[in-house]
Amino acid sequence: MGSGAGGKARGLDAGGWFDSEVGADTDPKSISHEHTYNEDTADAGTLEATLARLSEMVGRRLRENKLHARTVQTEAAPTKISRPITRAHSLERATQIDTEIFDEARALFRKNWKPGQQVRLLGVHVSSFETARTAARPARRRPARALGNRRWPRADRLRDKYDERQPA
Repeated sequence: MGSGAGGKARGLDAGGWFDSEVGADTDPKSISHEHTYNEDTADAGTLEATLARLSEMVGRRLRENKLHARTVQTEAAPTKISRPITRAHSLERATQIDTEIFDEARALFRKNWKPGQQVRLLGVHVSSFETARTAARPARRRPARALGNRRWPRADRLRDKYDERQPA
């Protein structure tokens, strides 16, 4: 192989297109976590507990990236349907709080899941990000929320200490 072809094979002909690692210096466009069950389940308690755990994991990644999300999406892959069912909703205010993400994910799931329907995969996704500065609202509107934001990093540290595990 000639030196020109060898250089092209190594990406040397790409010019300025690939001067840095893919994804370097870019913020995430979405954050998600999914869980695939070993066996299909239709147990509402198990499914909602999984949504809660996935919401915690998503919320933690939002806090680690200092982002707040406006759009929450759920994904459920029922056993007898070839394609997953995805539903999304945009919140009035961006959030990084686990319980707010979970409340929205659970509402979306309940609206679209038929009781007794077997599920193989569940996912929670967030997008439409804002930074802490752009997501901030006047404290007088929701002082309890402003105070509650300080507890989440502590909760994350406790999860680290006591072994953060994947959903059941």
